[in-house]
Amino acid sequence: MLSAVALGVLSIASASAATKSYLGDDYSNNTIQANSASFSAASPAQLVGLQSENDLRVLREYGDATRYSQYYKGVRVDGDTVIIHRNGDGSFKRASGFAVSDIAMDVPSVIPSISAKTAMVTAMESQGVMSHSFVRKPGLESNIRNQKSELVIYMGQDGTATLAHRIEFFAETPKGPTRPLIYIDAQNGEILSSMENLQTATITGPGGNQKTGLYNYGTQFPAYNVSTCGSLSNANVRTLNMNHKSTGGTLVTFSGCSYDPADVNGAFGVENDAQAFGNAIFGLYQDIDGTSPLTFQMEMRVHYNTNYENAFWDGTGMSFGDGATTFYPLVSLDVSAHEVSHGVTSQNSNLTYSGQSGGLNEAFSDMAGEAAEYFQNGSNDWLVGEQIFKGTGALRYMNNPTQDGRSIDHASNFTSTMDVHLSSGVYNKAYYLLGTTAGWTTRKAFQVYLKANKTYWSANDTWNQSGNGVLAAACDFGFNVADVQATLVAVGITSTAPSGCGGTTPPPPPPPTGGNVLTNGVAVTGLAAATGADLNYTMVVPAGATDLSFNLSGGTGDADMYVKFGSAPTTSSYDCRPYVSGNTESCPITTAQAGTYYVMVHGYAAFSGVNLVGAYTDGGTPPPPPPPTGGTYTNSTNVSINDRKTSTSSIAVDRTGDSGTVSVSIDIIHTYVGDLKITLVAPSGASIVLRNRTGGSANDIHDTYSVNASGTASNGTWKLKVYDAARGDVGYIDSWSITF
Repeated sequence: MLSAVALGVLSIASASAATKSYLGDDYSNNTIQANSASFSAASPAQLVGLQSENDLRVLREYGDATRYSQYYKGVRVDGDTVIIHRNGDGSFKRASGFAVSDIAMDVPSVIPSISAKTAMVTAMESQGVMSHSFVRKPGLESNIRNQKSELVIYMGQDGTATLAHRIEFFAETPKGPTRPLIYIDAQNGEILSSMENLQTATITGPGGNQKTGLYNYGTQFPAYNVSTCGSLSNANVRTLNMNHKSTGGTLVTFSGCSYDPADVNGAFGVENDAQAFGNAIFGLYQDIDGTSPLTFQMEMRVHYNTNYENAFWDGTGMSFGDGATTFYPLVSLDVSAHEVSHGVTSQNSNLTYSGQSGGLNEAFSDMAGEAAEYFQNGSNDWLVGEQIFKGTGALRYMNNPTQDGRSIDHASNFTSTMDVHLSSGVYNKAYYLLGTTAGWTTRKAFQVYLKANKTYWSANDTWNQSGNGVLAAACDFGFNVADVQATLVAVGITSTAPSGCGGTTPPPPPPPTGGNVLTNGVAVTGLAAATGADLNYTMVVPAGATDLSFNLSGGTGDADMYVKFGSAPTTSSYDCRPYVSGNTESCPITTAQAGTYYVMVHGYAAFSGVNLVGAYTDGGTPPPPPPPTGGTYTNSTNVSINDRKTSTSSIAVDRTGDSGTVSVSIDIIHTYVGDLKITLVAPSGASIVLRNRTGGSANDIHDTYSVNASGTASNGTWKLKVYDAARGDVGYIDSWSITF
């Protein structure tokens, strides 16, 4: 049998584990476009290359785009989502987000061994909010609420898929409120991940004097809307008085159509501000794109606890403390819009509240705060929470993030352990630069970022990937994409607009600390970076150099190397990308060019202790390489195929030049071959699935496959990987060959 297949972006996958693929670059979109004449020609899952055990279910519709959750055997793949954009006629336009293939390699069964109830108890005990002594104390049980449990596919930082219970709850503790998000392995009960998901406006800054004077709704500001006189409630917002407690709360009621609440800690009408600001926030989102920020009535809970100098969003509403010595009551328009907009993010991109995505999550809420000020007042101050400080200063300075002495304003300064409120300065600065660019306003800039949040960003985007979404959103509106890109470049974000959208190829990021020039044959050691962060190097190669290669080795974590001649590579534009797990990667350059090579070391996961070396032989002008020749290379050594394992057989090819179209002949002796997945892996690390669990009861495989490997260097080690997905049937690779 002769079967034609081709090496393509959406087919690249690990032969032994689940693989997450980014869909937002032009290369992936071109591949999807080529595979389907129109959006209606295939299901969304087929369109992005997912196997039959997966489906995409609509999470949210946006008119010209649909956000999908991926499900594997009926279980949701947690975290990232797939977004498909359509043209006016319904045909496919482009995709963004992430899809996960080969989950079956890691999760053959979705039947849990650990119950959801057991997982909930484990999670609560791990946070110290539930133990045998805790639950025996009368009344304390009521301090835990909003418990949620969901069986999901959890994608670890190392790329491994695990069946897990996703646990959430809100609890009042002696140390303050907490809203953890915890993943428990559904088979062995181990804690896979734990993070604080209580989204707050973290307090920093000095104390001081009063900021604002008395103003009145109905004179200085328009009267705000409620459903009926006598209570602070309408279809969108209701205001509760927590009476200095942390649970419960009662609707604010009064007599008549005018309400004059008691002064509290220097504030003249906390309840009025809460209701009016809630209304203004809904008005902002209605003005921007005609939608409500939330799909439920929002609660504004004032007078939370005693002397509480904070405000937070708990997934259902806002809670505001009355402040103490540093702050007035924390009800301000920008802080309110900030917290409510965490709800907007959770209902759309659902950006993970840690790492780079967490910094973007915080930044988007800061952007919403400034947009709300602009919506209500016609101007904004670029200062977060300035009006609630009792002294000079603000929570954050969007025009100058480093002014607080802690925040960053450039991606090169990011570290994986950084608080998300501090890393938010990078996108805060980009937003400020865009909103103050000629031809732009705060509103127009927020319009772009809101669309990116809704229709382009995914939960675990890096800053570069989220920048791609911002550029695409600007393109959708027909705005000046080059303006947007300039603001991203200014803060060290390297992103690319979709083809046909304008913009320019961004310049290379600034050099990492300590210099970025590689010397021939001299290793740069001890490289380290966080997930999503990049280290960038250059090497000047003279005319006549031969045997040029760039090699990565050592350390822990997972670093990916990207090499490009003449300009800086990105994760979607490069000349060489080995794309293998771990840190052992090599980019041999068959024909070296005279000039500058750019090398980017990207944190697929956080890494440290990694070594990078570029080397070449300087021998004058070399003779032209010999033309590629044909030839057949064979490995006849038997390799056992074991149940639920991956077996590998290798062939060393000494042929030079491009691979072109190759023929792969395979002889496998095995009962019930319907369980086998067979993958060809090129020396570059690119791979193509030749056969994927076709089913049936046939024995043995004696097939030849035609593979279009154009653009792949032939020299090096080619591998045939065979994965047996079931138990009970065994066999071996008898022989295989590759013909050029």
